[in-house]
This record gives sequence, C-alpha cells and structure tokens, in this order.
Amino acid sequence: MMENDAANPQLPLDPDYTSRALKVIYPRKINHPGGMCSLANGGIAFCDAPLFQDRCVCVVNPDGSTHEFFHHRFTLSRRIRRPWAIAECSDGEFLVTDAAFGKLIRVSSSGEVRWITPEDPDVTVGPSSSSHGAAFASLAALLSGVYSGPSTAGPESATNTNININMETDGGDGGESQPNSTSAAPAQQGEEQEGESENESDSQPASATSAHGVDPELLEMLLTELVNSGPPPPRTVASGPMLRFPTDVKLLPDGRALVCDNRAQCILIVDPADGRVLGPFQVYDMQGNAVAVSPGSMAVSPDGTELLMLDNLVGSVLFVRIADGHVVRTLGSRGPRADQFQEPLEMVLDKRGNILVSDTGGIDEVHASRIIVFHPDGSTALVEMPGRINGGMLIDTQNRLTFFSDGVLYRTVAMG
Repeated sequence: MMENDAANPQLPLDPDYTSRALKVIYPRKINHPGGMCSLANGGIAFCDAPLFQDRCVCVVNPDGSTHEFFHHRFTLSRRIRRPWAIAECSDGEFLVTDAAFGKLIRVSSSGEVRWITPEDPDVTVGPSSSSHGAAFASLAALLSGVYSGPSTAGPESATNTNININMETDGGDGGESQPNSTSAAPAQQGEEQEGESENESDSQPASATSAHGVDPELLEMLLTELVNSGPPPPRTVASGPMLRFPTDVKLLPDGRALVCDNRAQCILIVDPADGRVLGPFQVYDMQGNAVAVSPGSMAVSPDGTELLMLDNLVGSVLFVRIADGHVVRTLGSRGPRADQFQEPLEMVLDKRGNILVSDTGGIDEVHASRIIVFHPDGSTALVEMPGRINGGMLIDTQNRLTFFSDGVLYRTVAMG
C-alpha cells in the first residue's frame, strides 16, 4: 500500500485557491442547483430545480442582493421541468436548457418565455394548438393540486374511448367496466344499489374526493380526453439531431449559441434571436475524422478562437478550433491516478489560464469531491473544498471562483 501511495502521490493544494476566504453569497440552501453564468452587470445567475416545487432562475446582484423569478406555470403549460444550464444574451435575457425534455428556452429577465426549441406542438409559446398538450397540462394540474378547469364531465368530453377508474383502497375490484358508460358515476351508483340489499349502512353516497385527494370523475374525464387526443407528435429537429439531455449552452463572439448534449452526443448551433437550429457543430479528431462527442460542459477561450470541451466519453478536455471543428490538443485522461479523472462533471477557465475541472474522485456519480486545477505550465493541483460539489462552477468577471458545496453557494476572494 505504501508503494501505491508513492507511485500515486496526492496532488498539492493550489496556491491561488487555498485558504482564500470563502463567503456564502446566497441566503438559502439550494438542494438541486444547476448551471451558472456571469452577468454583464457583474452579478451571477443560476438555475434551481427542486423536486415537486417551483423551478426558478436565481440572481445574485453585484451589491449582494438576490432575487428569483419562479416558473411554476412552466411545469404545466410550458412543461419546463429541469433547468440545467444558463447563459445571458447580449440584451439581458437568458438561454436555459431543459435537461428533462431536451429543450433550449429563451426567457426574459421577468420570466416570460420567448421561444422554445426544438419546436414541438406540445410545447408552444402562446395558446396551445395541441389537444394532447392541453389534456396533458390539465391532467398534470389536477395531480399537482392547481387544476381550475371544469369540475364535471360534459357530454362532449367522452366521444371516443371512455375510461372507468377505481381509486378505492380496500382491495376491491370495483366491478367490470361497462362499455356503454359515459362516466364513472353510473358505475358507482350501481355498486351502491347492490350494497343496499346486503347492508343499508353501505348505501351512503361516495365522497366526491377519493382517499388519494383526487376527484375520480374529474380524473376520469381528463384521462379520457388525453386518450382521445391521440399520441403526441414526435419531437424532431429538421436535418439535425434531437436534443436529449442538453448539459451546457455557450454564446460565441459572433452571437451564435452552442448547445451541447452528452446523451445525444452532439453540439447544435442555434440562433439565440429566434431559436432556429442552424445545424450541427461537427467535431473532427486530430486525424481529420468526424467523431461523436459527449460534452458535459464547455468554455470559450479568451480570444474566441477555441472551444474547450469536457468530453465525458474519453474523460478529457478537448481544445477545438471553432472555425473548422478540429481538435488541436487534449488535456487530462480518465484513470485511477490522483491527477486523472474518475468522473469529470464541470469545467471552467479562469483569467490566468488555469482550467478547473470538478471530479467525483470515485465517491459517487452525482457529487464532485474535488476540483483539479490544470496550470498553463502543465502542473496540477487541487482546490481546497469545504464539502462536496453538487452543482455548477463559475469564474466571474473579477476572477472569483463560485461553486455549490452541499447546497451552499460559495465564492472566493478576487485574485486579480
């Protein structure tokens, strides 16, 4: 064991990121933080996607004040489920990726959705034209307790397939489904009449709300509408790949946006003005062969000529020429040594040319236990950490490192 330790020495702590006063800069703990971005005014913004709660974008202003704009309505009518990465446009609006639905969304600073791409009849800006989307939204609203539509099924709500449901919890089968019934009410009345002959005490009318807290008739009506609306149209991108799990978005100096997806193994070029997909950003290896990439995060070099890409497929940082997509060099590798990646998650580039990569260190697949610093001279070191990383990282305009550790947002002092 001593021989292994000698062959694999631990990395030293980086002098720039060691014992630098860490400051907590957000008033509450963030349990499911997403990516972060610097703002033109010197502040930062990050995504928050807590389970079963409102999704939101959180902003920390230069003076230390904070504000949030919530998007509960997105989870229903817009169906934005898991905001993951964020970038600020030149006009102060935001590009946000949805990792759950494979979307790129443009959001105003007040929370208004401008557009969503790839286009999908189920996800529209303005009034929905999809009956499937409307039925799905109503059903989701009912189950989340915010439904405000009709409370009873009208005769027009069940013109094709009809669904009978049983939400009893006593283990009974609820009887057989009647093919000619138009609602759950007749079936319930029939069961009650049968119960009267055996025990009059069982003839009390059933409660309008089940033991699960949902009106069975209303749920039946919405399920019937959903089935009759047909399957949702497939999500596609014309002449290009479909996003599955977009993990990062970055703006190029020419105004275009790059969206990377580590599951679809692609990078898309998008016009941030209207959401048009301009085409794929093809990457070529150093032999000139087109290759698939699985980028977890990206950074643009200070001169705007190279795209630094943390490729989860090979466990390395790729330096790609933006002009032609060719890889010019790589940095790091996957392996068991202290200076190698176990499971790299996020990457940022600071003002001194250091590349910082958060890595699990073999602890688990979700939380990073360390941040490795790659110096321009080829040496490596570690950032002193207060805990595990569970979100994005950021180097702001003052060259301060900002990161989440166990849900707390920290920032180092400026390094100049």
